[in-house]
Amino acid sequence: MNDRRTNLLLLVLVLAAVNAAMAWSRLARLRDDALASESDLAQCRAYLAEIAAAGAVSPAARPRTAGATDINRRLREAASAAGAGEKLTSIEPGNAETAGGSTELSVFLHFEPISLRELVTFLHHLSAGDAGMRAKTLELEAPPGAEAGDAWVADVAIGYPVTAGEERAELR
Repeated sequence: MNDRRTNLLLLVLVLAAVNAAMAWSRLARLRDDALASESDLAQCRAYLAEIAAAGAVSPAARPRTAGATDINRRLREAASAAGAGEKLTSIEPGNAETAGGSTELSVFLHFEPISLRELVTFLHHLSAGDAGMRAKTLELEAPPGAEAGDAWVADVAIGYPVTAGEERAELR
């Protein structure tokens, strides 16, 4: 009986040692991962500081802003140039977001079934006409009953730099 108990205790001791070695190995790996993450965080903070220091743009270098009628006109012209003038069915202003020293107005556009070629051409004409205007989000959905083909219902969010007085301009 003593030999059996001794063997059982030795087995428990060996299992405990193996478990301790595995835990030690896992903790060492987690420590290495934490140190790498800490290094990445320090590098990201350095990059952010560099970007913030370079972000001080002179007023002459900032993109020019425009009123609601000018934004509306530019959107309609870009849609017409893409051959999708009648497909642009909705232009709605969103909230103005301030980042750094600039304010950007979100403008939400809705296109009825539009081809990808027309959509890309629209976005190209839009950004070519004004360096400050950019597409923020793009959502595509197959039109009802047409799951195949190159026609998509598109919702596009455009970001446009504005001054303080133009933040909620009326767009049509």
